[in-house]
Amino acid sequence: MSLEDEGSSEAPTVMASDYEPLFAPKKAPVDDLEAVRNIFAGAAAPFIRSPWSWAAWALLLPGAALATPTVLGRYGPFHVVIAWCLVIILGGMVEMWVLRRGGGTERTTVAGWVLRSQANLSFIAVAISAVLIWYRQPAVLAGVWLLVLGHSFLVLGGLAFRPFRRAGWIYQLAGIGALWPGQNSLGWFAAATALGNALIAIAVARRRE
Repeated sequence: MSLEDEGSSEAPTVMASDYEPLFAPKKAPVDDLEAVRNIFAGAAAPFIRSPWSWAAWALLLPGAALATPTVLGRYGPFHVVIAWCLVIILGGMVEMWVLRRGGGTERTTVAGWVLRSQANLSFIAVAISAVLIWYRQPAVLAGVWLLVLGHSFLVLGGLAFRPFRRAGWIYQLAGIGALWPGQNSLGWFAAATALGNALIAIAVARRRE
């Protein structure tokens, strides 16, 4: 090999440091969630068909939260549990009426997976609630449930219907407020459930129009 050939050979590329790939210009991320959003939107379609169920929750949950201190003072903790169970059953009946009124829906694997995930998250929240009651910290319950509901709306609901994400932020911020020492946790719960569900009801009504 001649000297000219040796001089014309390209120098090997040298990396400035091992961290260079971390700071190299990145390409635009590929939106691989679009197909997932479409699937979730289809699975959630029966629940965003009518605003009435969301309007019912916007009234029932805040009403139960605001009435809890009165029921507790007059009748005791057992009647508080009964009152909340009745409120949940009544809200569920309104929701079932809305779903049946809208016609039959197909059973999908995604909807089943979401329901199982929600059931598991609810089980975790119930376990935490039992521990808090055991250690006589019932004032923390409202904040815990706001964070759990906010997570569901923000993560799973946000994939199906964008207003769910907005409600999720409201729930989670209210959950932090409810957990702050010295705060009226039930007041935070009432405000968040009223505002969050009302915004969803309005969004569903506008979507129908």
